[in-house]
Order: sequence, then C-alpha cells, then structure tokens
Amino acid sequence: MTECYLLDPEIVKQVEWQGDAETYDSELRALGPIGEPFIAQNPYVSDSRPFYFIDQIPETEQCIVWMYREEWQAKYFPVDWQPSDGYLTLEIQIPQFIWRKNSDLDRAMTFEENIFGTFKPDSWQAQHELIWYMDPRFNPLDDKVWAISCKPVGKPILGIMDMGYVTPEVEIEYNPDLPKFELDLDAMMPAYWELINTCAYRLDPIYETEQPLYVVQIKPKYRAPKSWTWMGVITPSWKVTANKDLPELDLELNLDFAWHDLFYEHVWFLDNNFLYPGQEDIWVVKAKATTNCLGTKRQGLISPKYKKIVNPDLGGVDFTLDKNFKVEDLGYEHLWYLHKDHHPDSEQLIWAAKIIFTQNVLGQKHHQEVRPNYVQRLATETKDLVFELDIDKIPYYDFIYTNCLYMKNVKADVLVAEIDFVTDPQGSKNIGYISPIPTIEYNTDVKNIKFNADYEIPFDDRNYKHVWYLKNADKTLIWLARMSITRKPKGEKLVGYVEPILPKHLDVFFISYKEKNAESNWIRVKKVAPWAKRIKDVNGIFAAHKLAARQSETDMFYVVDGDAYLVDGFTFDFQPGIFERDFTYIWMTTNPFNNLSYGYGGVKLFNRNNFLNAKKWTTLDLTTTISKHVKIMNKVSNITRFNTDEFSTWRSAVRETVKLLHNLAADPDNKEQKERLRVWETEIDTRAKYAKFFRDGCEFGRDFYKGNNKNTNLLVKINDFAWLRSQFDTRIINIS
Repeated sequence: MTECYLLDPEIVKQVEWQGDAETYDSELRALGPIGEPFIAQNPYVSDSRPFYFIDQIPETEQCIVWMYREEWQAKYFPVDWQPSDGYLTLEIQIPQFIWRKNSDLDRAMTFEENIFGTFKPDSWQAQHELIWYMDPRFNPLDDKVWAISCKPVGKPILGIMDMGYVTPEVEIEYNPDLPKFELDLDAMMPAYWELINTCAYRLDPIYETEQPLYVVQIKPKYRAPKSWTWMGVITPSWKVTANKDLPELDLELNLDFAWHDLFYEHVWFLDNNFLYPGQEDIWVVKAKATTNCLGTKRQGLISPKYKKIVNPDLGGVDFTLDKNFKVEDLGYEHLWYLHKDHHPDSEQLIWAAKIIFTQNVLGQKHHQEVRPNYVQRLATETKDLVFELDIDKIPYYDFIYTNCLYMKNVKADVLVAEIDFVTDPQGSKNIGYISPIPTIEYNTDVKNIKFNADYEIPFDDRNYKHVWYLKNADKTLIWLARMSITRKPKGEKLVGYVEPILPKHLDVFFISYKEKNAESNWIRVKKVAPWAKRIKDVNGIFAAHKLAARQSETDMFYVVDGDAYLVDGFTFDFQPGIFERDFTYIWMTTNPFNNLSYGYGGVKLFNRNNFLNAKKWTTLDLTTTISKHVKIMNKVSNITRFNTDEFSTWRSAVRETVKLLHNLAADPDNKEQKERLRVWETEIDTRAKYAKFFRDGCEFGRDFYKGNNKNTNLLVKINDFAWLRSQFDTRIINIS
C-alpha cells in the first residue's frame, strides 16, 4: 500500500453512526490531520486481515471505500474532501491458496494445530509458498521433514516461507499400576512413521516380577493403532537423600526392587559395627523413585566405602588394618604407622597406610603401629624343621627384596625360608642365619627327675627324634626325654642314658601342737635327723602340713607328730623309687593303752605336690586321702605317747574312735577293722596314765559318730582342736 497517514482506531470510535453516511463520513474527515490525506480503518470488523490486502490507492478526489463481504474495511479521505465530492467503492480481493500434506505421512494423521481449518494467510504471505514442518520431537532425522504446505493461486511465488512446526495429535497414557515417574516426554516421542502403532516404553526388567510392564504409552488419536511397539526401557530416576548429620560418604546402593516397591521411599541404616552397644540406629541414605510415596521401607544396614592408601615409599607393601571404626570416626582420615621394629635407627615415625571415608575430612586420627603383610616360602630341604623366623625385625628398606634366611652351623648355605613383602621383588638378599627350635617331650610318668637336654641335633640327623633313656638298676628301658627339630620324624635315635639323681636325704618335719612331751620328742628326732625342721602350734592339721610342704626343699617329706616317741633304730633313710614317689607311706606305731600296732600316730612320708595342689581338707583322715596311693610300712616307727595330759588323751581317743567307726561303716565285713575297734574300746590298760580320760573319749567318740554319721560336715569337727577343747571342758567334771 502507498504510504498514507492511518487514523488511530480508538479515535475512529469517537464518531457514532447516526444512520446518515454523509454525516458520519464528514465527522470522520474532521478527525484527520489538516492538509493531509488519511485512511480510517473500521474498528468494528470481525476480521481485520482483509485490510492488509489493500495494495494501492487510486488517484482520485473521491472518498475511496474498501469493502469485503459487504462490510467496509477502510476509507480514504483526500485533502479537503466533502461529501459532494462523491465515493469510489472497491472490493478487496484476497488471494486463494492450494493446501497439501506430505504423502510420506500417515494419510489419517491430524495435528494439534488445525492449520487447514483456521489458518488465514496475511498479505505479506500471499506471494510465498508456506511450509509447516514435523515437530522435531517426532522427527529423529537430521533434516527437517515438511508436513503441510500452501501456496497462492494465480499469483507469482516470490519464495518459500518457514511457518514453524506442527505436532501430531497423540494420546499419552501412564500405567495406573505404577507410580508416576519424572519422565522427559519430549525425548520419548516416537518417530512420525511409528505413529501407526501404540508406542510403549517398558519398565526396566530388573523391577519386573512376572511379565513386562509398560510405564507410558503413546498412541495416535486419529486412528486405531495397528500393533504394540516397545520403544525402549524406562529406568526410574531415583532421588537419593543422604543424612546431612553424617559426612559425605561413598555408598553402594542396591536399587533393584520389585515394581510394587517403587511406590515407597527406601531407607538404609548404618552398619551396627559403627555403633556402640545399645546405640540407636542411624539412617544413612534414603531413595525414592516417585514424589508420591505410599510410605517408607527399611532396607537394612549399609557400610560406607572407603579409600585405602599405602605409603608408596615402602615399595608396594600392603597392610592388614584394624577397621574398628565408630560413627564419629567417619569424617576423619585414619593413619597407621610402620612398626618401630622395622626402622629402629630412625627417630621419626614412618606412616604406613591411610583410610578415608570422605573427601571432606575433618582431621586425622592416629592408630597403632602395624606390620606389613608378607608371603613366606619354606625351602624343600628344611620345610619340616621348626624355626622361629624373626620376620618382624626386617628393616623397611629391605621390603623390596626377597629376604632369604639360611640355616646356622651348616658348612654349605642351606636355605630355610624366603620372605616376600611385595609382588615384584627387585632381587634377593641374605638377611642372616638361624637354627631350628627343638621341641622336648618329657615322660610325665617319671617325676622329680631333673634333666637338662643340652644337645644340638646334627643337620644330617634332622629328620629323627632323639631320645634319652633312664638308667635303671633292673635294666628296663624307660624313655626320659625326646627332642626333635622336625614336624615329621622318620624314626628315633638314641642319645644316651640318664642316671636319676635323688635327694641325699628327704626333709623331716616335727609337727607339734601344745603336747607336753613335744620338746623331749623333738630332741630325739633331731638326734636321728639333724636336718629336721619344726612346725609349732599351727592351728589346724591341714594348715600345719601345708606349711611343711611349702618349706620343704625335697619332693617328699617326712612328718613326725608331736606326741611320737621314736623307737630305737628307726631312721629316715627310706627313699621310694622314681615311680612310687606319689605315694603316702605310713609306718606302724604302738598304742600305750592297748598295745595295738598299726598306722595311728606313726611316722608318715608325703609327696610335697599333693599338699601344694590341695585347696582344702574335707575328709576325716588327712593321711589316707591326700594321695591316691597309700602304702603301710610293716615296721614300728614310734610309740604314740598321747597320754601326756587329760585333754590330749581324751582328744586322741575321740578322733581315732570316730575314724575307726567310719572306716568300718565303709567296709562292714573287714575283720581287721572290727578287731581293731573292739580292742581300742574294750582292752584298755587301766594302769596307763589318764586311762579314764581315754575311756571317756572313746565313749564320746562313739556317741558323736552315732548321732552324726550321715553328716560328714559335722564329723570333720574332730580335726578342729578348738571345738574338741570346748567339748572336753563341758565333760571334765563328770570324768573326774
């Protein structure tokens, strides 16, 4: 259109139509600029586009009126126009267009933009071919694909105009049985040629249970789909949230859940090894595949991954580290140092290894010294020998070598072991010579023989067990010790014979407890055994004997009671054989009241260890129960002169009566015990001093046993001298 002043449509609206065209147009002309032609556009038309198809203004003094479909679109007013100048009416001509759709597209395809029904080209488009292209979301090709075009009829085409894109009408349906995931639908649209089918995306098979599940399906609205096409697999995008109260940890999550668990938020808790006993669980990480979760599910425990760094200056050795960490340790760098034995000449610490759980460490925590891992290879020739390899002292600068140990005291170098700290050693190094460690086995049946096997097994005899035998008078072959330096002996070799060395004489102890004749009896013992020792006034029979055992310097010791008067000719020269030193030996004695001769009150010979190992005494008779083996010696050792005063006489009678009754109860058919008890209680020499106290003691003993024979805990009171004294004090008046 020729340039001309265009009146503002809002100003045009100021003139109201009164039914008279000339009056209306005169008022419109009055609104225009003075001395200039102008155009007034109808502000009330429903479609203003025809106005833009006015291409020129004819030369005329008349008012030009442009019409379109019986409705004026615009009026041209020349300078100084008056209604008397008249009108020129012109019909606006809008060009016609030919529409086409790409024949490569589905003939039934429709688009979200209804181009055919609603688009009306503008005037500047009237001489161009207009082309709409396929939405790029549906076009995976490198080049654009045209979908719709239109071009004017009967007019020359000046060029092609790109009108943008059109989008096929599709229906998007989410699987109602699955949660709604966050999906990039723009990237998931099928190619336009696939829109004859239902195009579905399958749930990642790791989440499926029995059959394939679709997540979303895209199908055309404009036709019935021909078939079902899988376009790809959808793996849900998990939103993972870490506990901000913990350091930023490297975690390995297993998110392979069944599809029905995708509705939930899943929570992992810190491995209990990082917690103290009784400490509440600490959540570490949460993960969810949808924003609309139905709830929370606990997924158990998780351990954070860590980075282990070994000091590269140590040649590539590795260390086994004690990883006993707690939750508060996860934010730190943990540092171990090389054991001092591997660098004794260095005053500075050498770090060995580090463990880091997080990149944002809070600081360092120092741990104990550690030793490197190593591989030990034993030489074939010496592999069965027993060595103590001092690997802990190999210096760190030798870690890069194969460290070789050789056997000591052998003419030619005999390899014992090779020790590697690294997988690719730089060579071999001789780090010293060692001797095999002998193992010595002693015959436990041979006791109290002191023997030191000071012997070195020759290398040529290394595969044998070397044996010492006991030199016996009867020439029986009894082994005493066996030495070996190999784990797999092939046989035995005799080293020699050992002659037993027994003590020159055994210790003798005189145990007295306030007996009136104790001093004279002690003097007599000293004459026979000058080396004798005395235990005096110790309360309790067991306590006195245990004290003697502690003081004894020989494996066995004699005991002489305080009321024992040694007979002439008795000596302490008896030495049991080496296999009979665990026995208790009891010599005979003579009773002053009935001349009975048996073990009551006689000299005893005890094994020292039996007393040292005993914790307490709970039986009636210490002498016959301290050892499993008792031997009665058929020789009188002494006269038991217990009748030195009223109480000693009474006490002795009580104790022996109870013991005789108890022994007979255990063996009712023992004729010797029956006869001994009868004589003890009936054949009393009334001429003996304190005879009536002896008789009363026998009676008290019988009554006491009769009343308490079922209760050993009460019967043992006869060994409590304080209790016996209290009982005696209540009876002494009647006895007298």
